Amino acid sequence: MSQNDTQVEHAPAKKHRFWKAHIERWRHSGLSQLAYCRDNGLKPHQLTYWKKRFSQPDAGISFVPLQLTGNLPVPVKKSSLNLFTPNGYRIEVGAGFDPTALKQLIGVVKTI
Repeated sequence: MSQNDTQVEHAPAKKHRFWKAHIERWRHSGLSQLAYCRDNGLKPHQLTYWKKRFSQPDAGISFVPLQLTGNLPVPVKKSSLNLFTPNGYRIEVGAGFDPTALKQLIGVVKTI
């Protein structure tokens, strides 16, 4: 890996830090959101969006990739597996589930 590769920053992380810094500066400025945005060349609706996003407690939660194969053992018991996501979804997987369908479902839930 070259030195330039280590200095390249992913756009989402850069945007996250940009807005986090502006929200902190706005909070300490004593200005209204509109006045702060006007003085700093920002769009008020974007400041509102990021302020709301940072106030959500589960903003740092993410999914971990799973490697699923087509020949997973089927549990003998008739119990089910329940997955609860931070954004309020519940996924119940019964005995004899289709691993391919579960993989597709997890992919969809990741985008929500």
